[in-house]
Amino acid sequence: MEEKSGRGASTVRILFWGAPGFAVPSLRCLVANGHQVVGVVTPPDRPAGRGRSLRSTAVKDEALRNDF
Repeated sequence: MEEKSGRGASTVRILFWGAPGFAVPSLRCLVANGHQVVGVVTPPDRPAGRGRSLRSTAVKDEALRNDF
């Protein structure tokens, strides 16, 4: 953890690991509470549906929205 200068408060740097939709609220909560998410690890896009087009995970979509 890094300490902010002089105030004794600390900033938590987080590497978030997740994939399914139920992990998204946790990621949003971390961001909303001012934690520094330094990266997100999630499985690669996979073929889905009849057309077998690539589909990303819900966590990847949220990370892209937040510019991680």
